[in-house]
Amino acid sequence: MAKCDICGSEKLIKAGSGYKCSVCGAEYTKEQIEGQGSPAPEAVNTSFLRVSRFGGFDKDDVLSFIDALNWYIFWLEGEKERLTSAPNSAPSPKPDRPTKTTLRTVRFGGFAKQDVIAYADKLSNKISQLESEIKALGGQG
Repeated sequence: MAKCDICGSEKLIKAGSGYKCSVCGAEYTKEQIEGQGSPAPEAVNTSFLRVSRFGGFDKDDVLSFIDALNWYIFWLEGEKERLTSAPNSAPSPKPDRPTKTTLRTVRFGGFAKQDVIAYADKLSNKISQLESEIKALGGQG
């Protein structure tokens, strides 16, 4: 039975001329399934954090950092909505912008470094975009 190289699931479904993991979304060609190769790098879904067998970033550190980024995004989206719908209303207190932090590394079972970096960059880009939109609206972003 064929298995997904990313998540280990055996739930591979036919998708076009290849196969797709119904759990994590990794895509495989027919040849990769027959030879149990890895998915092409562009087929790997980077919208989640994979756990690496060896090494990686400490899960608690990563989740705390990602949580801080998401809370800041949540505040920015609320501030943008406030400026759009009621520009003369009082702003909510601005939280500190999360800064890049040094994440501890672990020997086994941490989050894959490349996934954490890619996801944090994605969130940081969203923060920068929202901040510039808020400034354009005359806010304190």
